[in-house]
Amino acid sequence: MAGTILAPVGGEGVLKIAEDQSQETSVQETKPTFGHGMLRYFGFAEGYINLNNGSFGATPLPVTKYCDEINILSEARPDLFFRTTYKPMLREVRASIARLIGAETDECVMVPNATHGINTILRNFSWEEGDILVNFSTTYYAIKQTLHYFRDTEPHVTVHDIPLVFPMSHAEILKMFREHMESLPDTYDQKVMVLIDTLASNPGITFPWEEMVKICKEYKAWSLDNSLTPDPHGQSGATQVDLSESQPDFWVTNCHKWLMVKRGCAVLYVPRRNQHLIRTSFPTSWGYVSPPDQATFESIFEYTGTMDLAPYLSVKAALDFRESIGGEQAIQEYCNNLAVQGGKLMAEILGTGTTELTEEFTGPMTNVRLPLPPFGDKTLTASVKDTEDIMTELTHEYNTFVAAFVHGGSWWIRASAQIWNDSHLRLRVRHCDYPAVVSCDVGRKVMGAKATNPEEEGVRGVVVRGLTAQDIALLDVFEGDEYRRQPISVVSISPWSSLNDAETNDVLSKSLALPDPTSTPKISALVYIWEASIERLSPQIWSYDVFVREKIGRWLENDPTDEEQRQDEVNRRVSMAGTILAPVGGEGVLKIAENRSQETSFQATKPTFGHGMLRYFGFAKGYINLNNGESLPIHDLFWIWSITKGSFGSPPLLVTMYCDEINKLAEARPDLFLRAAYKPLLREVRVNVARLVGADAEECVMVPNVTHGINTILRNFAWKKGDIFVNFSTTYYSIRQTLHYFRDIEPDVTIHDIPLVFPMTHAEILKTFREHMESLPEACNQKVMVIIDTIASAPGVRFPWEEMVKTNVRLPLPTMEQETLAGVVEDSEEIMSELMHGYNAFVAVFVHGGSWWIRASAQIWNELSDFEYVAKALKAICARRSKRQASRM
Repeated sequence: MAGTILAPVGGEGVLKIAEDQSQETSVQETKPTFGHGMLRYFGFAEGYINLNNGSFGATPLPVTKYCDEINILSEARPDLFFRTTYKPMLREVRASIARLIGAETDECVMVPNATHGINTILRNFSWEEGDILVNFSTTYYAIKQTLHYFRDTEPHVTVHDIPLVFPMSHAEILKMFREHMESLPDTYDQKVMVLIDTLASNPGITFPWEEMVKICKEYKAWSLDNSLTPDPHGQSGATQVDLSESQPDFWVTNCHKWLMVKRGCAVLYVPRRNQHLIRTSFPTSWGYVSPPDQATFESIFEYTGTMDLAPYLSVKAALDFRESIGGEQAIQEYCNNLAVQGGKLMAEILGTGTTELTEEFTGPMTNVRLPLPPFGDKTLTASVKDTEDIMTELTHEYNTFVAAFVHGGSWWIRASAQIWNDSHLRLRVRHCDYPAVVSCDVGRKVMGAKATNPEEEGVRGVVVRGLTAQDIALLDVFEGDEYRRQPISVVSISPWSSLNDAETNDVLSKSLALPDPTSTPKISALVYIWEASIERLSPQIWSYDVFVREKIGRWLENDPTDEEQRQDEVNRRVSMAGTILAPVGGEGVLKIAENRSQETSFQATKPTFGHGMLRYFGFAKGYINLNNGESLPIHDLFWIWSITKGSFGSPPLLVTMYCDEINKLAEARPDLFLRAAYKPLLREVRVNVARLVGADAEECVMVPNVTHGINTILRNFAWKKGDIFVNFSTTYYSIRQTLHYFRDIEPDVTIHDIPLVFPMTHAEILKTFREHMESLPEACNQKVMVIIDTIASAPGVRFPWEEMVKTNVRLPLPTMEQETLAGVVEDSEEIMSELMHGYNAFVAVFVHGGSWWIRASAQIWNELSDFEYVAKALKAICARRSKRQASRM
């Protein structure tokens, strides 16, 4: 059975996302206004105020939908997607990013996050005693810890910290940096690497990084730039940073923060002049090539183990979304301007100040001092606890988040401005008595050069509760099509008032001072925002006092002439109270919906294994998947299990739905989830996995894939010349490449390959292995690491470890004699491609012991007829290939 086969142009599997996006997640033809109106395109919890995009980012709903389409495509035919389809899509992503940052496509690769990228660069250098890593007191903590690791392990490089205390000017930063570089010892062959933040983490301050790169070149030091956001200065006319102009030696940035792609995704830039220094990705995988040959930079990073590729590929959807709402320059200008204004407003309310001397320091972030006693002699642990207490209280009590930290002995918060953040103005409508509530972004367009003060950047009103759906519908009719009702978080500036409370008018007439937002709860309220043309708006702030004094009579059923009666009527109409948003428990604990649809939920009786199980998976119609399952121990000290594998694995639809719920939870309150909510969930996962494999939970941690786990173990040993890696001729290729990498770099460990040719018995395997181990030379302090497959990759044969179901069948093809490895790969790929595109099925094809073989994995959705169908298809393919080969002779 063939099913519908994906046949994109050129057979490359290019994805076309459905264009009929729903109104909730697609961008309208007219560019939407920045501010709270943008909230409809994000998955935040109701009333949640996110002022910390700089930590984890937020994914727009259209980008999430695109990722869902990517995942559907990958699950339909996993082998086709992970072997072929994603490659042109990834190239397109890299080309788009390269254009955005002023680089060439072959200078940019994708990595999971900036910390990963920086570790990749640092671990590709052969460090020696006396080499120096330079960073600043404001360097991101995870990066500082990375430097400390290199300091603490052989060969024990030196780490220099340059202290910075803000406020300080760019000129002062450059002066201190130059003086420090001048003071470094000038030693022959000494390597110096400088870690530079383009926008520091705490405080969120822009650095003069381009000038610092030039200083690095003067002193022959390597520059490694960590960019939170490109072009943080928001320079007029500059669309983005231009790396071809600034020319750092290495540069990395998190796309899931500033670019709004799905977490986690970062771009690593290495200019062509430095690519010879990058021998391997982390983890080392299929792309590694031993000297004297050199793999291309992009091929090293093209595939580094099975992982979710949707975050990388979502760059396309994120760029499309950003362009649809106004483009990069408009987004940067809005965020930078809002950060400046927001910082000033917060500092005024708190009665403190900011770290920024001028607006060039701000970028999309602002830092405001908290009115708390000086930090004093508290330890770092106490500092972390206190700041976590502040952030936790903000999240649970006030439904918002900003980053809190200590700097220069004082307590600070860092607020990130983004397109969904806003304050509002109340402008006059031409020839009308009533006002128009608009975002400050719109207000600035209407006001032009006419400045507003912080007191005017806010709308005072009354929250009304007790309204029914019918009441709200009548209000919609009353307001008409000039306004759009949308949810906005507002701050309470007075206690709830009774119907006859005359002080309600004081709220509206600004008799009450603005509140301290850190001690005032947020209220989720529906507000009518001006939707009509801004041409109808007057560049003047609407005054409630003037309205009451001069025009309210037109809006009352009986126009009282007595001022006291008029005021009573005003108070009666406006003094109703609203309901406060109160999230249950405030912790955002996930509850997966129990009413699963019949297609994806299990029936009361356990279903029968076989084709009936296909309903629970996302395979394309008629697709036969015979390529699933493996695990891998490293000697008897470590054990790594791939929960998803054969080659790529297949999650059931129920698991996919659960992941969707997890993603929604993460997007609702990103900081709460990624700082706290995930931890008990992850602990539960580790307990369940430990129980499954007969271990204790503290002995088990989660890693992205097996290759990553093995690299982690091997890179934690201090290898010396004479140490030995033992593996087998059947060891998985990416693991063999990892061993080759350790052999090729100092200190030149030795690799032993134990040849195995199947069929052979467990007894024969054990005998061969024991004889090899006995033959190893004994040396003092020599380390020997043995890598063992529980089930080898090709052939898929069980080692004497534990029972797993796999089978291997020899193909009726001539034996392979003098064919090169490249020829083997090409021929096996041709067979697998013909099987995929011609017969809508997949098995792994490989050469072993001079013969051609296939490896077929049995899973709960397979039946014997699947093996029969694939065998007949392979018989036909082999017959055609043998005939072609015979005709050439």
